[in-house]
Amino acid sequence: MAERDYYEVLGLSKSASPDEIKKAYRKTALKFHPDKNPGDKIAESKFKEASNAYEVLSDSEKRKIYDMHGHAGINNSGFQGFKSSEDIFSHFSDIFGRSSFGGFGDFSDAFGDVFGGRRPPSGDMEAKLQVSFEDAALGSEKQIQVNGRAIKVKIPAGIKNGDKLNLKNQGQNVGNNKRGTLLLEISVQSHPNFQRENLDVITITKIPFTLAALGGKIRIPTLKNDIDLKIPAGTQPGQQLRLRGHGITDYKGRKGDLRIQVKVEVPKRLTDRQKMILNELSETFKK
Repeated sequence: MAERDYYEVLGLSKSASPDEIKKAYRKTALKFHPDKNPGDKIAESKFKEASNAYEVLSDSEKRKIYDMHGHAGINNSGFQGFKSSEDIFSHFSDIFGRSSFGGFGDFSDAFGDVFGGRRPPSGDMEAKLQVSFEDAALGSEKQIQVNGRAIKVKIPAGIKNGDKLNLKNQGQNVGNNKRGTLLLEISVQSHPNFQRENLDVITITKIPFTLAALGGKIRIPTLKNDIDLKIPAGTQPGQQLRLRGHGITDYKGRKGDLRIQVKVEVPKRLTDRQKMILNELSETFKK
């Protein structure tokens, strides 16, 4: 069965703003939420469909690919969609108000603060934490200061820019030795050599034109260490090479790849002997 247009799923125009997309998803998710429709497989399917639509349209890069190439482009980029409602709840912590990486509660618990039900308890607070590209990709542990208190924060591997962690009992003191929740938004620093696309890491490497023609090995950096990369003979400018499993590994153990964009360097100056050799080579191609 053909997949429905994601804008249609959320009842949006293609010019919808990020805020409109988020509001539309909240409305649709409320309608088809599993806790509101227990045992209803159709509602569950529509809940997943709306979540897939929001995952794509709320991400500027995914949305650009979808607008240009539709579902085929998104599927080819590695997005497979959500497999279960639990995946959805753990992924969209900023929407459902739960821990970014685990569990979901009942309907009122998930949506109360958004749709006029249970209000968040006093003492809840928000903060931002900036982490390096490597720390976000590989996971790490940070210590932050909140209201004069030192708090250890575990950064899960594969966390993305804008993801939020709900740290219970780490907010403002509300009395009786109880504290509210600290909602910690992650800001990932850019990297001079790496870019992220889903779980893949993209980098550019420069090689001399002789290596591109003849093939060989070069040493390149990855997220963890330097490794040898085989350059096939006849590699073309702009060609992309792939190292499986050397991208980002997320908290579920899913692994991305390292994608190497090849930039072939042509020398600006040549010696007379080099010119002679290249002229001789050029003549052989004409035959």
